[in-house]
Amino acid sequence: MTNLDWYLESYSNDPWAYCDTAFTKEECDTIINLFKDSVNKGRVVGPEEAQATRDSNVFFIEPGDKKNQWIFQRLTDIIINMNEQFFNFDIDRIEPVQFSEYDASYNGFYKSHIDMAHGQSSTFRKLSFSVQLTESDDYSGGDLKLHTSHNPGTAERTKGTLSIFPSYLLHEVTPVMDGTRYALVGWVLGNRFK
Repeated sequence: MTNLDWYLESYSNDPWAYCDTAFTKEECDTIINLFKDSVNKGRVVGPEEAQATRDSNVFFIEPGDKKNQWIFQRLTDIIINMNEQFFNFDIDRIEPVQFSEYDASYNGFYKSHIDMAHGQSSTFRKLSFSVQLTESDDYSGGDLKLHTSHNPGTAERTKGTLSIFPSYLLHEVTPVMDGTRYALVGWVLGNRFK
């Protein structure tokens, strides 16, 4: 893939970046059609009360399935380049990618959280990413907010854009008020920070 454009937004010492040509509109539609009928209620690891932090439907895409390999290859190429350009983290693999649906019928949301899971031994999440699969005007609300200061930044909503940020960065998806937002969400693992 050529002609990738990367942008760095920095609202404080914790930068985030995006590539607005990660997937074409047609590829986004293909991804939606592949997985939208497979979603189930998203869960949060932790006590039952933690479930109130999220209301969305998800499906985990496994890299071993040949029909999904093009998705993982594209993500890997972009993430390696963006990591080298902006973060320089020691990373080694992507977890299975989550296809996410946030729908207005249940005001889909995900309250402020970080993605660094506790209790992992040798590796843990270092980078998080989200790919916008839906046209921005197909829904209202549903913004990916990145809390880099007291005024959170809003991730780019252009269809096909990949936004990437350190997994320790506080972020949220605001409630969807109209329509449906689809996204690919994933986490990049590496050795523990030293």
